[in-house]
Amino acid sequence: MKAQNHTGRRKPSKNSDSSSQKKVFFAVGDRIKISLRPKAVAQWCKPGDLDLLRLIPTTNTEKIFLATLESFGRKEYKSVSPLSVNDIEKSLPLHMELPATDGDYGLYFCVDKGKSGACANKTLLASEIWRQSDEGMRKLAQDKIFYFQMLIVRSGSVMVVPSGNWGKDSRTQLMDSVDGLMNFDKENLEKADAIIQKLRPSPAGIVGKSIQVPFPYNNGRCS
Repeated sequence: MKAQNHTGRRKPSKNSDSSSQKKVFFAVGDRIKISLRPKAVAQWCKPGDLDLLRLIPTTNTEKIFLATLESFGRKEYKSVSPLSVNDIEKSLPLHMELPATDGDYGLYFCVDKGKSGACANKTLLASEIWRQSDEGMRKLAQDKIFYFQMLIVRSGSVMVVPSGNWGKDSRTQLMDSVDGLMNFDKENLEKADAIIQKLRPSPAGIVGKSIQVPFPYNNGRCS
């Protein structure tokens, strides 16, 4: 990729649904098993996360990326799954888990070159990365969060809050539209919104029995 072609990540569509998507994952004891499935998604004449990730490892099988589920607030919980570019391109499922008790969580994907084993404590990928050369992009991406979504657990149900069309008005709509959520934490929602406003990730969604996470890349047929 040439530096001048790095026009940046796709801004979520204004028509994207910002309401929650509810899915009951069956609890085993005090845990809920979660299946995440990365999905490579072609987009026309615009680089995306997968193009960036392909620049970073020595080989496509090197597991220097992490998918994590990490708690918001005082409760400390973390579920971690390392993955490679090859895993993403093959859409291999990631098997993770959450506590069955009520809580708010971040779903993160990050570069973990430093082997810290976590994402939430890393800084966010800066938007100016898309204006850099390949080498510049590689350096700026080290140990950065490049993807985020919010997950909410209530009464054994996991709700994905898609990242499309966030903002103050959408947060208000979301809080009004989610039925049956007791003790909803506005501070956590605002924290998630701040991350999404900076990263502009494509929304995740429920597909079959998995949470599908899109990884956009530039269509090879683009001239």
